[in-house]
Amino acid sequence: MGSLVRKIKRDDETKRYVVTFEDDLLKLYGEGYTLTDWEQRLALGKNNLAKWLQGHYATHAKPYPVKVETLHKLCNSTDKELYCFRQKLKAALDELVRVGSLKSWEILPGDLVSVEAVSSQSQRKHLSRSSKKPTRHKG
Repeated sequence: MGSLVRKIKRDDETKRYVVTFEDDLLKLYGEGYTLTDWEQRLALGKNNLAKWLQGHYATHAKPYPVKVETLHKLCNSTDKELYCFRQKLKAALDELVRVGSLKSWEILPGDLVSVEAVSSQSQRKHLSRSSKKPTRHKG
């Protein structure tokens, strides 16, 4: 048990608060974190599925196709029928394109939802580092 924040003080010049976190908390975020675009989030209004999808896709540097049924389960949808959820899903994905969180989406054969996300700066750095790593083969 312990505190997450070591101290908070106000900078008299900038009138902003400076927060110092405990080292253990900083270690938790040392490998990276995901920032939520709050303007986009606010633009989604009361569409909770779109908000859930925004958070889901924001944590994936390069999202892979996922079945509609899987998204239905992951988001804890209360829709009993998958076709009802699918209609809401399409509307929510359209909303994410409208606010700029996704570039595009489609439902592929096999009921797979494929999206092209708008990558954050840190995700683009991660993807460029990943593509430069040599692949190792055992043999």
